[in-house]
Amino acid sequence: MNAECRLMKKKPKTGKLSGTFLAALIFVTAAGAEEAAWQRPMTVDARTVSMGGRLGEAFDKGLARLGKPPYTVDWLRADVSFETKRAYINYSGDVSGRFLELASLTTPPGRKEPATLEPVLATITGYQKPDGHYGQEVDWSQPVDFTLPVDQQKMLPIFWGNARLLVGLLAAAGEFKDQRLLDSAKRIGEFYLSTASRFGDTERMAEYHKTGGAAAGYVTCYFHGIEGLVLLSQATGDQRFLQQAEKMAAFFARFDKLPIDHAHGNLSSMVALLMLHEATGKEDYLKRVVAKWELAVRQGYISPIGGVGEAFYQGPGHDEGCALTDWLRMNLGLWRATGQTRYLDMAERLLWNQYLANQFENGGFGIRFTPCDATGVRAVGKFHGECTWCCSFHGPLGLHLLKGHLAASNGKEVFYNFPVDFTAPVTVKGRNWTLTSRTLTPHPGELVRCRIKVETDQGWFSRLPLKIRVPEWAEDVTVQGPDGKVVPVEMAGGYARVLRPCPNGAELDVSFRGGAILEDRRCGRITVKPGELARHKGAVIRLGPKVLFAGSTPALLLASDAAGRLPLSADAAGTCEVIPLEGDVTAPVDPASLWKSTRRIPLTPLKGNGADGETFFAFDVLVAPR
Repeated sequence: MNAECRLMKKKPKTGKLSGTFLAALIFVTAAGAEEAAWQRPMTVDARTVSMGGRLGEAFDKGLARLGKPPYTVDWLRADVSFETKRAYINYSGDVSGRFLELASLTTPPGRKEPATLEPVLATITGYQKPDGHYGQEVDWSQPVDFTLPVDQQKMLPIFWGNARLLVGLLAAAGEFKDQRLLDSAKRIGEFYLSTASRFGDTERMAEYHKTGGAAAGYVTCYFHGIEGLVLLSQATGDQRFLQQAEKMAAFFARFDKLPIDHAHGNLSSMVALLMLHEATGKEDYLKRVVAKWELAVRQGYISPIGGVGEAFYQGPGHDEGCALTDWLRMNLGLWRATGQTRYLDMAERLLWNQYLANQFENGGFGIRFTPCDATGVRAVGKFHGECTWCCSFHGPLGLHLLKGHLAASNGKEVFYNFPVDFTAPVTVKGRNWTLTSRTLTPHPGELVRCRIKVETDQGWFSRLPLKIRVPEWAEDVTVQGPDGKVVPVEMAGGYARVLRPCPNGAELDVSFRGGAILEDRRCGRITVKPGELARHKGAVIRLGPKVLFAGSTPALLLASDAAGRLPLSADAAGTCEVIPLEGDVTAPVDPASLWKSTRRIPLTPLKGNGADGETFFAFDVLVAPR
């Protein structure tokens, strides 16, 4: 385990390779290539994973937010008890369900934290109505009350809230082995069954369409319940709930389109379809989600910083923490189902850019403006406000789920998915291992450098088969043992598989190298031809997983080398110095004179947590050979 191997995405044009190096040289296939037979991996129990660094800090701050105002017991419970006034109280079960889900999944073993969790658990089921739903009394045979102001509507907001409460009750019932909570969840499931003919009636299509696609629309609120019904069928073994979820999924296909006014509702339904695919093995569910991903990315519904707006538009004007979380959940789920690393690439793009930028200083999540032009989002703007009733629960939930995907196992080998700080337990061939990843200060020419350590207490001679994901932003990857010599690997499906399984106690240093990447506004790579003077309007610049920003939108001059690469280098803070241009990049220029400019402006990654005001990532770029 004492060797060095470099994986290169581009074959050298000239030069000879030594026999040792040639044996270790593996050319990388296209990002996202599938292995012949993908076996769905077992994700790690997120509660057993320790996540450090910037992502760990964001998660810890998000959880700490639950113990601060306004999160009192009566505030959390108000959407079913109506004991106090707050926003969106008619979405019965929304806040209480989100709280139960997040708090139950993240509470330390043998405890119930935060302090509000115990009293909410003890009292929540007392507010359930005889027909199984939570919220106000409703005559379900009447037309949908969508003509009323949103805060006065009952029917569809109740369906939305009960969908989230169903998930929350199941999470709590599973964590605390509480039959009372499971029985309450069953009664919500029975409510869905009893109202199925009313809300899945093909004769009422006109009525459903009239409700629109916003937060109180039929397509948003009703199909949101598929997720909980799938989980309920798994928790109880009652196939009626799975059958109802499938019926709703089939009906949902008549309404599922882009653009739509509420991304959170639509994306949560995509996550539910992935759950149906896993539960039933039916490929149609997976195909629908893959098609939605392709449409959203290729047509600009996903911004270059990896996220989506509150409205699922090409130019939404602002984002929303809940929608970002569901987009993260969807990408993680697509990787589990397909093994294609392009979904982890998208999750990584989202996390390091728009996700962290959505978090407030107090740890909460909410809405941040995203200034747009005719092409789509071009900047990250000021914060609009924290959404204490939804995003501040869903944002930390997404980071919790991420913890379970940092490393994963299919029982035969381990997937190292994200080069970040974490410690995770994994099981391979019946043996329990601990996989530790620590980020190191990059060496010159490196974008990211990590040290991976594998350990087990089940035999010194145990060996761990390891696969290291090669991100799409990395031009080549170097794997080194403690003495810096060759570690043979091979490339398959976007991973570098270490050919000699790692022995107990082994340490590997993995460095990801590359230069700046120029992209269009649809997350597509722009190829720079060697020796060519090229002009690009509204281009995006990435360095590693991070998009680069500036406080204004000047035209920029970028150098290209003899191979067509952009040799930008960053300091320890990730800042690059570039030359601004005056006027339009399409104007005639003398390339030789451009490099005489002494002016420089910084391009930096987003700091997040409110540290940035309006800052831009779409630039007019002139690329000139140097």
